[in-house]
Amino acid sequence: MAHLFRYFLLVYFLGSGILLLVLYGVQQYQAEQRMQAQLQQYADLLRVSLRPFLASSSADQLSNQLLELQYSALLPITAIGIYLPGGEPLASAGLSHTLPTHLSPNLVKNYQLQLFGTREAAVLPLFSQSNAVEHVMPFQSSGGYLVIVPDVLADRWQFLPTTATAWLIYTLLFLITGWYAHRWLRQRQIWLASLFDHSDVRLSTQSTTENIKKLPAELQVIHWHFTKLTDQLVTHQELQQHLTAELQKLEQIHLKMSEQQHHTEQQLQSLQKNINQWLTHTQLIWHRQEQLSHPVFFALMRLQLLYGLYQFNPPQLTRSSMQLSDWLASEIPQLNHLLPQGVSIDWLEGQDNNSVAIMLDGALVEAILQALILLALRSDNLTRLSIRLRILRKTNSQLEIHLKCDGHGLAVDLNEQLKSGQMPHRQWSDIDLAILQRFAHELAADLKVQSLEGLGLSIVLNIPVQTSELPFVTKIGHILLFDEDTERLHERVTMLRALAIQVTYCKNRSDMLQILSKTTPDLLLLMLPSIAPNDDWLTLIRQTQRQLSSHVFASASHLAQWQALISCNSATEFCIALIQKLSQPVSPLLACKNLLVVDDNETNQAFIRILLQHKAVNIHSALTGTEVLQLCQQQQFDLILLDISLPDISGIEVARQLRRLPTYLKTPILAFTAHALPAEIAEFKLAGMDDILLKPLDPGKFETLLARYQLY
Repeated sequence: MAHLFRYFLLVYFLGSGILLLVLYGVQQYQAEQRMQAQLQQYADLLRVSLRPFLASSSADQLSNQLLELQYSALLPITAIGIYLPGGEPLASAGLSHTLPTHLSPNLVKNYQLQLFGTREAAVLPLFSQSNAVEHVMPFQSSGGYLVIVPDVLADRWQFLPTTATAWLIYTLLFLITGWYAHRWLRQRQIWLASLFDHSDVRLSTQSTTENIKKLPAELQVIHWHFTKLTDQLVTHQELQQHLTAELQKLEQIHLKMSEQQHHTEQQLQSLQKNINQWLTHTQLIWHRQEQLSHPVFFALMRLQLLYGLYQFNPPQLTRSSMQLSDWLASEIPQLNHLLPQGVSIDWLEGQDNNSVAIMLDGALVEAILQALILLALRSDNLTRLSIRLRILRKTNSQLEIHLKCDGHGLAVDLNEQLKSGQMPHRQWSDIDLAILQRFAHELAADLKVQSLEGLGLSIVLNIPVQTSELPFVTKIGHILLFDEDTERLHERVTMLRALAIQVTYCKNRSDMLQILSKTTPDLLLLMLPSIAPNDDWLTLIRQTQRQLSSHVFASASHLAQWQALISCNSATEFCIALIQKLSQPVSPLLACKNLLVVDDNETNQAFIRILLQHKAVNIHSALTGTEVLQLCQQQQFDLILLDISLPDISGIEVARQLRRLPTYLKTPILAFTAHALPAEIAEFKLAGMDDILLKPLDPGKFETLLARYQLY
């Protein structure tokens, strides 16, 4: 609409200009024709009026006469002049400067308009050449000329009213035409809007149909065709969108397939490369069969095959419940065979290894231990290594495998590869490194390595595990451990606390003899120094083996010499399961009655054992109420000495639960407490306790009570 308005204005101004030009030209032409006619009439009138005066009047008189004739003229006259036949001026009236100063010698003989400068003037002869003049005056010639200069400016603005009237009429007609055109355009827009608004056949309601019928016939036809085109266009657009979506899907599928194909090709190339490398390494290990010891060769081949299995066709991890101490005892002999002569190994365990089961694949743990030992053998000047397995019971339980060894540690390149987890140029001998890295990844383990020149090697592997509690195992009363190696002594004392109520240790022979003179332990563990057999040690060992349950462990370097003289075990086989097996016959008196001592104070437990060490009584210990209930369900005791203040369950509640068991309805239960008021004694009796033993323990009263209940 704005563009159309500009076009209308352009046409209006262009038409106005053309109209004004035409009107101006017509008016000028008409004015000129009218002036010429009036000038001719006026000139003829002047010529007739002046003839009587020409012969008798002077120039001044003629000038006055001309002035009178100028004022009496019906049309505006600027100047009037009379010229001699030669063209010289004779008389004039009005603005004399507008008259020509001299007429052309070629004078006209009839009325004629001539241009003098910028003004137009009428020139006509006053007399014909045949006329005779009798006066002897300045005008004696037979001819003369009359020159009349009209006032053109006076007639200049006469055409304005007519022009203005014509322009107003033109403007009015243009406005009317524009108004009708505007109405027609608006109506056309309404029709077109109605045409577009109702082109969708889905909206063809009755009101829509009525609106369409109001359209002109030609627009209704257009509407019908437009509706069909719209439907076709919508169908085409929907089809195009569907095809575009399908094309995009096909492109995405093609792109994914291309990526998958490229990825598959890369995987195949990498797999082929890894297979070739694995076959090459396997052949290299096989060719070195004669250069390696049989245990090391078979361990390398086993690790190589296991690595290939997990590299090319990783099986699903099978986690089964395993009791770590028993499992380790079964694996130690095979693992010890990997060590060359002159290298010793110590197996260390945590306190919870015997009371908690873990969910783990034993084959993977065995492979990890083999890899650790083979890796430690790479350290120059290796003489001793230790491997500790312990269960860390935190928020998330872990199995810690810690290897320590002396020597010069690993080479710099091996140390960097083990820390970074990358092995760009793996050799056949690096299968131990590859197994550690692979299984650390498979088990989501944390691997830490520390290797310093001259300070040996330390590798810690923490494996997340799930744990479950194992049934309570009866603890050994008192264990005495002798070991001259201070570091190993403290590690093994920590191990033995899981098996015994009391662990006494020493590293000097004199200290051991002094302890044996004061007490008799239930189990004596002798870690012999790394020396050849001598009489002093042989005499001591034979004496202790006759008097109590004792077991001797010798180093691998002198094991054969010691075993030729006495019964002893290898120090490399020392573990929790072995100690449990060796401690099974706690007392040779198998027919003795069983006493269960329940007290969370280990000092009280040890004191009771000292009092009864020469009595025919099998003493069993428990530290908590839960342990009491578990033991009583597994074994029948002849007498129970029950502490009232236990860390988990009150002794009174334990007595109530024991009396509910059919096998413990009549078993004597003695309350072991530091105070006994009458009300408390009544509560003890009500809970099912038979008698009371006060703390601190009186040996005489204690022996009297045991005799009363016929314990021995």
